[in-house]
Amino acid sequence: MNISGDIFSEFIDRNKEPEKLFSLLKERMPEGCFQLFLNHKTNDSFGDNLKLPRKVRDHIVDRSKKEKGIIHMGLPGGRLGYSTAINELNAILIVALSKQVPDSYIKPYGTAIIQLCIELFLSQNALCDEKEIIKTQKKQYHRKLGVLENKYQEILEDNHRGYQIIEKQQEEYSQNLKSEISRKTARLQETNVSLKQAREAADIANKAKSQFLANMSHEIRTPMNGIIGFTEMLFDTDLNENQTDYLEMIKGSGDSLLSLINDILDFSKIEAGELDFEKADFDPELVAHDVCELILPKVHSKPIEVLCTIDNSLPALVKGDPLRFRQILTNLIGNAAKFTESGEIELFLGVEEEDETRVKLHAKIRDTGIGIAEDKISTIFTPFHQADGSTSRKYGGTGLGLSICKQISNMMHGDAWAESPLNCQSNIENCRFKNNIKIQNNRQSSIVNRQCKGGPGSTFHFTVWLGKAQDNKTRKSAPLFLSGKKILVFDDNPTAVNTLSHMLSSAGMNVTALKKNNHVIPTFQKTLQTEDPFDCCMIGIKNPGLSGHELAKQIRGVESSIKDLKSVPANSESQHIHLIALSYLMDHDAQKCKDAGFDNFLSKPVRRDKLYRMLEKSIGMRNADCGLQGRKDHDIQNQTKHSYSLLDEDTPCARVLLAEDNPVNQKLAKIMLNKAGCQVETAVTGKEAVEKFTTSPADFDLIFMDMQMPEMDGTEATHRIREWEESAICNSQSAIKRIPIIAVTANAMKEDRKKCFECGMDDHITKPIKSELLLKVIEKWVSKA
Repeated sequence: MNISGDIFSEFIDRNKEPEKLFSLLKERMPEGCFQLFLNHKTNDSFGDNLKLPRKVRDHIVDRSKKEKGIIHMGLPGGRLGYSTAINELNAILIVALSKQVPDSYIKPYGTAIIQLCIELFLSQNALCDEKEIIKTQKKQYHRKLGVLENKYQEILEDNHRGYQIIEKQQEEYSQNLKSEISRKTARLQETNVSLKQAREAADIANKAKSQFLANMSHEIRTPMNGIIGFTEMLFDTDLNENQTDYLEMIKGSGDSLLSLINDILDFSKIEAGELDFEKADFDPELVAHDVCELILPKVHSKPIEVLCTIDNSLPALVKGDPLRFRQILTNLIGNAAKFTESGEIELFLGVEEEDETRVKLHAKIRDTGIGIAEDKISTIFTPFHQADGSTSRKYGGTGLGLSICKQISNMMHGDAWAESPLNCQSNIENCRFKNNIKIQNNRQSSIVNRQCKGGPGSTFHFTVWLGKAQDNKTRKSAPLFLSGKKILVFDDNPTAVNTLSHMLSSAGMNVTALKKNNHVIPTFQKTLQTEDPFDCCMIGIKNPGLSGHELAKQIRGVESSIKDLKSVPANSESQHIHLIALSYLMDHDAQKCKDAGFDNFLSKPVRRDKLYRMLEKSIGMRNADCGLQGRKDHDIQNQTKHSYSLLDEDTPCARVLLAEDNPVNQKLAKIMLNKAGCQVETAVTGKEAVEKFTTSPADFDLIFMDMQMPEMDGTEATHRIREWEESAICNSQSAIKRIPIIAVTANAMKEDRKKCFECGMDDHITKPIKSELLLKVIEKWVSKA
């Protein structure tokens, strides 16, 4: 900012500084009276005569000398006054204001105006002094410049002489440097050769390590397949309580060992930068429910409620790697199951943000377990670290699971972290996107509060960015006819009621959510007596005090009594309320539910699509006046297959060629396939498998091919079969069709899977074989064939 040089010209005459200060003050504050007293001549003053008594004036002068800043005071006659010492003038300034000046003006601005005027005055004095200094310095610089010019000439002469000396020295140094460079180059070449040899040795060692891990994985998985597989088969036999308990321990130990092998392999892949990600469309809600169901057997013996809450904004399909997404969920929810003895384990899955092509999913796994100490949270995602690192720790584990989860999340452009609140309530309130869910109950909004059981717990988070599916279809909405239907929901767990009620209210249903079992019968009886009864009741089977079976019996009793009062025929469906039992699959007794009066069974945690389908079926039948009892037994029986059984009415009967050289694994696979309703032909070598298929190709619908066999391995056998198929087709043997070949191998490395597909195989199963996975593969490929 440019400032004109004469802006303070009124203060240039230093002999008249007090008068100029007085003029400035009068100009800025015309409503004030100003008097300036010189300290060394107290009787001398400039400005207005304030007519202050000498005693008052001396008191003001003395006070101003002692105190700093502007002093506010009252003056004789009720006037407002200010005083301050101006040390630069060795003077005391007294300001008096008339009574007519309003306080609203003086209080906020009076002191500031006086201070600014004084500072403006003093700034001019300082500016004048600075100008004098600059003038003096300018003269000195001119004298110095002349001296420097003389010195500069002398320096030039000295530099020229020095340059000649340096030039000579530089020439000598250049010769020495060339000799040193030649020597260093020779040594560097020797070092490069050594480094190349060391790198080649490291590559060989890395390949050997990978081969060792692959071989160890194969060697361990082969017997593990027999241990875990035959353990599952034993569950379908008649066992006493001790035998069942022993089998559960064997199965748990086998699963733990398998998890350890998978963790080590995944960690090795991540460490080597060889972890690949697929891009396929998948339903994240379906994966979440599958993971929750997978954890149920591990917590079945504990008083734990497993919950799965899906945000309404979750897309029906996303594009990414479903196996890695499932792996993170399985690891985190398995971790929660390990450290939780009672209470709840809840998986919440929702959308955090999205753009035109991607969506960021946020999963939260909340538990009521032992919690995590504050000083341990920062280390639990570090490889080989656990919150409890002592050798006698209770829960065990390698300390790799959480590290792998975090690294996979990072590789999917997300993150993983944990929280463990100091108290249970804060854990409950902070673990979800919403603190509560509003439920429409008789046209009024009510809030089901959450409760907590167990320990302080913890909440594990992970986020991943996934692509949007091309068809970008929206999630299937609830049937329209459910809107406005009345439904009663009761369960002993308030959070489960919360989640279920939110699903139902999202479908437009009027939900009555009850938390106490002694409220169920009165509420049901009251609505049944009206013209607008419940269309359906959903009752939890496991409840403290009065069980769900007893509640169902009482509901049927109330229903019968109302029919009698209204003279309704016993076989009439007009007053029949559809009852649905809520429980975990392994806790369900079909006959007991049937005897209690339930019409259907819904397994926990409840899936949204299954819930809507069941309501569509049950309420739809009631509206259509269809006979319920005729289908009741069939429905409830169909929903209660043993958790380890493979048999299913929809499973296709397949003719399978099983190529497996290990007698134990061959026997196990044959039992599993027979239980799935398949006809099985075995071969102990790849050569035998080729011969049996090419001799009679029409006898087989599917081939399960082991990768490592004597005489001819699975890769070569598959290659031979594909060549024979091509030749047969070219020879116009129209009956020949391409047979699905499924690799069954204990090799779990990426290269092994790739090798399977390159040789012409259609799918890949890793040992130990899970009966559920085997059944899915049969359904997938036999239906295609």
